[in-house]
Amino acid sequence: MTTPQGGWRELGWGSDAAFLIWGMTLPELLHHGARAVVEFSTAASGEPESRPGPSVEIHAPDTIELFIDWLSEVNYRLQVDRWVTWEPLFSAVSDNLAVARLDGYAMADSSTTFVHEIKAITRHRPLLRRGTNGMWVSRVTLDL
Repeated sequence: MTTPQGGWRELGWGSDAAFLIWGMTLPELLHHGARAVVEFSTAASGEPESRPGPSVEIHAPDTIELFIDWLSEVNYRLQVDRWVTWEPLFSAVSDNLAVARLDGYAMADSSTTFVHEIKAITRHRPLLRRGTNGMWVSRVTLDL
């Protein structure tokens, strides 16, 4: 879902892809980043009821590394565990820490299928900034 306060969109990027993601707070940015990975990678008819998922704790030296590591974790859970992170529940978020429960659903329990395979969230020219209006904006490149 995209609103003026938060969301994501795909950017054309040659043979790979890129996302532009935005949110009013850092947790919202992380939430919309998770949605971007899931919605880009999968197609679903209907949305199963979200249930508690695995917990993660991500430490990073700075906010851009935190964001890339967060997206990478969501993608790993999707590609390897077939876990669709739909409603992450954050218990702590700072510039270098994210602690969350990856609430969502198992692909096996739904009619969700893969559309694109994201091999990696790259570190190629990432962007993360906070605008004068407080909005967080990020651009990340995907290796497909």
